[in-house]
Amino acid sequence: MNRNVILLFTCFIFIGLLFSPGCKTTEEDGGLGQYTLTVSVGSGVSGTPAAGSYSYVENSFVNYNYSVQTGYKNLNVTLDGAAVASSGVITVTGNHVLNARADQIDIRGAWSGRAFYLTQNRFFRVEFSGGLDSGNCGGNFEFWPIGGAGTWTLTWPQINFTLHFPPPVGATLNCTGTLTDENNMNGSWLTMGIPGTWRLERL
Repeated sequence: MNRNVILLFTCFIFIGLLFSPGCKTTEEDGGLGQYTLTVSVGSGVSGTPAAGSYSYVENSFVNYNYSVQTGYKNLNVTLDGAAVASSGVITVTGNHVLNARADQIDIRGAWSGRAFYLTQNRFFRVEFSGGLDSGNCGGNFEFWPIGGAGTWTLTWPQINFTLHFPPPVGATLNCTGTLTDENNMNGSWLTMGIPGTWRLERL
């Protein structure tokens, strides 16, 4: 057989093997790929799936469901950067990123309300500053015109704060209470052995 014919025949065989139907890609033969779902869950958020990386076969269905914990608000859930509902089903068509975040409720700022002292009902004002869980505070009562200063701590929904009033008042007010929502709190206090109650609303 002519050498040129043999060479040409060999080339045809090589080309045939290269484009043979037996060498289909995963997409061509209907095979399913593996994809990664990366989940990020922030503080104050409960739900599933938990933070981590998960591998799924293409076209798998993944249920997700998130909610905010006490002391947080503004749940924000995104899939690949786009906002989605707080619960739903993801159809895995590629690599995906699921993110769930919430904002911690911030009590910092001025609050006003009433203080109940013996048989008196008096104006009460407190301003909280510092961090999201603790800091400094200042306040005054209608019947104590001199302002007091102290510190506060918050473990939602429990709040504790102390106000030290300088002379001539010379008293320390220890307050404990509960936030019923992000704009209202109430509780009890004790000073010089005398108890009372208070309530505050966010200004």
